[in-house]
Parts: sequence; structure tokens; C-alpha cells
Amino acid sequence: MNVHKYKSRFTFTQYFANKCLSFSILLINATDILHIQKLNIHFLKDFTATLLHNYYPFGKDTIHHFNSRHSFIHLFNQTRFMKKVLIFLLLGLFTSPLSISAQNASARPHLNCGTSVEDQQVLRNNMVELRNRYPNVAKLRAVAYVPVWFHMVAKSDGTGRTTLANVADMLCGWNKLYEDNGIEMQFYIKGYSEINLDALYNAPQSFGGTNRMLTTKKTDAMNIYLVNNAGDGSNPNEITLAYYSNRSTTSDPEYTNDWIVCNNSQVNAASATTIAHEAGHLFTLPHTFFGWESGQYTGTGCAPVSINYNGRVVMVEKVARTGPTKNCDVAADGFCDTPADYLLGFGFSGCTYNGTAKDPDCVPLDPDETNVMGYFLGCIKNFSTEQKNAMRNNFLNHPKRAYLRVSTTPPLTAATPVLISPAAGATTNFFNNIQLDWNDIPNVFGYQVDISRFSSFSGSKTFLVTTSDININTTSAAGFGLLPDATYYWRVKALVPYKNCDNVTSASFRTGLLNAVKEISGITNFTVSPNPLSKSQNLSLKMTSEAAFDAKVKLYNSIGQLVKTENRSFAAGFSNQEVSVSNLPNGTYILTIESEKGVLNKRVVIQ
Repeated sequence: MNVHKYKSRFTFTQYFANKCLSFSILLINATDILHIQKLNIHFLKDFTATLLHNYYPFGKDTIHHFNSRHSFIHLFNQTRFMKKVLIFLLLGLFTSPLSISAQNASARPHLNCGTSVEDQQVLRNNMVELRNRYPNVAKLRAVAYVPVWFHMVAKSDGTGRTTLANVADMLCGWNKLYEDNGIEMQFYIKGYSEINLDALYNAPQSFGGTNRMLTTKKTDAMNIYLVNNAGDGSNPNEITLAYYSNRSTTSDPEYTNDWIVCNNSQVNAASATTIAHEAGHLFTLPHTFFGWESGQYTGTGCAPVSINYNGRVVMVEKVARTGPTKNCDVAADGFCDTPADYLLGFGFSGCTYNGTAKDPDCVPLDPDETNVMGYFLGCIKNFSTEQKNAMRNNFLNHPKRAYLRVSTTPPLTAATPVLISPAAGATTNFFNNIQLDWNDIPNVFGYQVDISRFSSFSGSKTFLVTTSDININTTSAAGFGLLPDATYYWRVKALVPYKNCDNVTSASFRTGLLNAVKEISGITNFTVSPNPLSKSQNLSLKMTSEAAFDAKVKLYNSIGQLVKTENRSFAAGFSNQEVSVSNLPNGTYILTIESEKGVLNKRVVIQ
């Protein structure tokens, strides 16, 4: 047996810490209680060293004999104090009175990304493995076009679904963010489907929701499910905007799910950072604040060496990027070019962190407020170099990403519609029967048509069609009444697999004075009075009819919006019916009386 002499407390502490580390790794591997990697357990050294430094009164001339795990265990069995120390250490790991900063961590629920720590640990492990195996990953030689299948979910009755136009807008913002970051990946719509299921719409993590995703996911495209609530449905106040799911339980094989679920509220260009964030998870990126998902660090002192998240011990990342205290490559997200972050963006207003958080070495934190995988909402726009390399590595080299490495290239030129009729600035014959036409676009999923009284398209009415034309009249406009002798602006956007950002064309036209709809026959002396009128007055509808009839009385405002509708029955002969306008603002309106026999129209002014 070799004899090692330790004549200083520091030298012995290092040695004892290493032995505690070896023993703890054996225990962890045997029980799988902590579910953490050997590489991520360096905090035990610091923790043990702290205990011994403060509580074990070694003299500088004390000689201790160690040379193997057996001698360490022998010492553990023979030395009362060391037994207490190690028991205290292990209790600390399992009950977390020292390794979790319970008094320093916020108890607020996770409100943004719902990607679990368990899934992030799987992805992080994959990232580290690929980084070790392919350390010199370079930029892709050409842009890789990644197919995406969008599953647009509605309630069981078919209501509440987002639109393909919203999907196209989100895709545009997502691609722009990746392009601006120099990531050679662009995403295109391979296809979409519509699913009607309450369980998936409101609780995708439920058994029914997960089962439907398992049976509908595509094997040749990235799967994104667009739902009303991406949370688990157990808390109506929980706001989970989106999440990536690798697998449902730890007993499932990795990549059993491999899908993204996103709230409909995030399906737009302005919120595209949400889907960019979740795609980052899919390509192995953890949060920059990995381990702090249950609550940000709000303490005023130095952060603890480790924290406990759902029974999982996670080493706290230090600020240092060089030197003996550096742990950025094995702590948190595993990247050294993403500064330490303890969920500091949660609830923070602004894009310049000025808080007082400090790392375990008492060094003030300076997080990257712009990182896409962080939570400084409204500020995020960047990926770090190491993050981008990890995404490339996963895409190029992970066997579970082979289905995304396709040779298909979508049409790369923007498909801009050419508006044919009405000609720009033209006046139509009628005001309530107008045909809009434009040229056919190849490879199109559909068209988005917007009509408004304003060139800014505020208050516009939107139509989604699959053909290159649409007829706007009192039936097809679904409550969008066109006024006579009024200027309207219209635009058409082609919804194509890719390049959905700038493919919009707009023009204006003026409506004519003629009514294209047959008037109700047998009606004479139709008047509305008083006209103009005030809100305190009722509008009197007077007429003489050859026969009784039922009709809908409608009022449209100056931009064509239906603001009032009532069912009325008109008797044969003379009739006088009153309509209240007390809840309508001052302005010009079109009154219509619509029946199976035709339509009557009058202009009404409230002042």
C-alpha cells in the first residue's frame, strides 16, 4: 500500500473531495436517482471542499492513508466524523437544504417555454456527444431547406383554428431570423392538415392530445402542432406559449415524439421568435438558464453551487470563462459563449440587465439579453457561435435528423400576384357585386385577399381562397357590405411553400352607384325617417307591401362592417317599424332590408 502524505488542509480537501466524487458517482450510477451525468457532477468537489474546509480541523502534520476506493470506504467506516460529513453531503443532495437555493429561487410558475428539463437534458447530452465526435463542424456548404408540416388544430366543432396566412407570416419571420444569424437553414411548408379535437386544442399534453399527435405526425417533415393552449390543461392560468417534446416519459425511447407545439397566439410574424426558440430546442439547444426553469434567482448574495429542479441536481454556471473555476462547458447549456443566466429575463423590463445577481464565486452576472434561447422577451434576436455550430452538427450528423436532410428545394423566387380586375383606380358598375381577379400562381396553397377603406388596410376584411378570383357581394362577403361611390383598397398575397414575405400586390378601385341585387318586388313608398337623426331618435321604416314577408334589417358602417342586424316581419299593406340606433356612433350608414325576394337599400346619417 502506498502512503500519501498531505501536510496541508487544502491538499487533503482536494483529495477527499475527489474520493467523495468517486463514491457519489458510484452511488448515482447504482441507483439512478439523480439522473445526471458524471461530467455534470463537479459541484460535489466544491461542496465537499467547503464542508471540510469549514468543519474538519486537520492539523498540517496529520498523515492520512488513501490509495483506492477501498481505502476511502474503509476510512468512511472507521472515522466517525467523516461518516457524518458524507451522510450530511448525501442528505444535502437528496433533500437539498444546501444544494437548492429555496430561499433564493422564485416560486412563480413557468410561463413561457414548456420544453421540459428532462427533454433538454436528452438534447444536451446529444449536443455534447456530437461536439466531442465532430469538434470542427463548419458552416453548411449550401442552404439546407427543411420541410415542415403544420397541423392546424381546432375544437371538435371545427372552430378556433388559425389560418394558413398566419402560418405563412410566422414562417417568414422565422426564416428571416435564421438568415440574419447566418444559419444556413431555411424552412418551408411541405404541407398542412386540419385536426378537430378538443383534447389536442386545449390540452396537447393529455393522453388524448398526445395520442392524436403520435398517430398524425409525419415521418418526412418537422411536425408543428398549432393549438389554443400549449400547456398541460391542468392550470387554466398557465401560459405556456410553446414547447418541444422529445418523448412523453423517461421510459420512452428518445425522439419518440420529436414535435413542436405552439399557441395560436404566436402564429404571426411579430411572434416568430417563439417558433425560432423551439426549433433551437429541436436542434439540441437548452435554455441559456438551463436548470432555473422553475424560477429565477432573486437572491442578493452569491448563488449556490447547485440547484434542485424537480428532484434533479443541476450545477450552477459560473461567470468565469477561463481559469480553475470555469465550468461553462459542463454547466447550464454547455456553451461558453453564452454568458451565465439564472432566468434573469423573466419579468424583466428592458434589454439591459441591471440586477444584482451573483454567481457562486460572488461575481456579478452579465447575461446576453439578445439570445434567442433566453427570456428577455422583446430583446431576443441572436444565436451564439457555439449554438449555431451545435445546430449545424445536429442537423448534419445526428441519425434522428436524417428525415430532415432532404434534397428538395422549394421555389426560391417570390410569387407576386398580378392584379387584373378591377384595374387600378377604376370605377365599378355596381357597389354590391364586384369580381376580383388576379393571375394564377404555381405551387400555391391558397391566396389571402384583404379589402379595406384605408390604404393602410386597417379594419380590413380578409378572405382565404384557393382560386385566383373572388366575388364580393352581400352573400359571399359574409357581413362585409360595400358602400356605393366609395374608394376601396385590395391586396392579394400568394401562400406558397417558401418566400412568403414580400409576395403581396395592392391596388384601389371605386364602387359604382348601381345596385346589382334585385329589389323586393311589390314594395312602394319605402322611406326611412328622420334622416339625418340623432342617437336619441328611432329610425322609422315605412313602406307599403303587396304581401307580407320576413327579412333581416342590417346596418353597415362607413368601412363596410356589419354593426347591427335584426329579424323583422313586415305585414301586407302599410307598415311602420322602428329601429334603435342609440348604441351606434355618429356617421354614415347603409341600411339594407334583405329577404328571399330581394334587397332594399337606404343611406342613413346619425349625427
